[in-house]
Amino acid sequence: MSRTLAELQKQFIRALHYQADGDSCDISSHTIDAEQKVQIYRNNFILSLSDALSATYPIVLELVGEECFAQLARHHVLTVPLLHGDVNQYGAGFARSIKYFNSLVEKLPYLVEVAEFEWAIDLAEQRCVQNRQETHCRPLSDLAHLNPEQQARVQFELIPNITRFRSQYAVFSLRHGITTNDVSTLDLYQAQAGVIGCNNQGKPWSVALNSAAFELVHALACGHPLSELDSNLLGELQTLLAHELIAGFHL
Repeated sequence: MSRTLAELQKQFIRALHYQADGDSCDISSHTIDAEQKVQIYRNNFILSLSDALSATYPIVLELVGEECFAQLARHHVLTVPLLHGDVNQYGAGFARSIKYFNSLVEKLPYLVEVAEFEWAIDLAEQRCVQNRQETHCRPLSDLAHLNPEQQARVQFELIPNITRFRSQYAVFSLRHGITTNDVSTLDLYQAQAGVIGCNNQGKPWSVALNSAAFELVHALACGHPLSELDSNLLGELQTLLAHELIAGFHL
């Protein structure tokens, strides 16, 4: 009995994941058999998605090397389905796939959080491309014209599409060190927190912050006015301004 196109497509996807053989996909064969043909498709399928993963997780690739990364990527591709036609969005859950390799995680305990950090960077880049937000707030220069009562009601607005990220490892410094090719002073086993974003040219960035500045970012994201901010955090406003994390303000 002939099968519908949808049934054949489903069976072919199963075959790509080694859950079915070539003969079950109604593939015609002349010079090579059906299973050999499917294997060619499997190899191309795994290779293309592995390339997408290496583009999303360059730090993980740097840490483990090409051979090890290929094994991680192959496991991920064969266990995590591709749900969208755009492979640039493929890569969610790679940190969970890394956890499958117990011996690797024991040797590199920071690797999972590095992968989570890189996925957060990729998501920030995706949001920047898909949802370019414009701010509609007053410029910071207007602060000089406010009276004390107005100053107390000031709500600073963070720049669009930034993500807060906290790790028990120095992932921000690791990314900077690999980018600048200098990890000589890196202490990877130092907890770090910071923010991730994307500039107008679509290039992602990350900035490490001290604990007070990180808490201030959270408070501003929640919409707290100046009058409600802890006095210990107010001193970090200059830090956020120096990193150009504040777009303006509202009253």
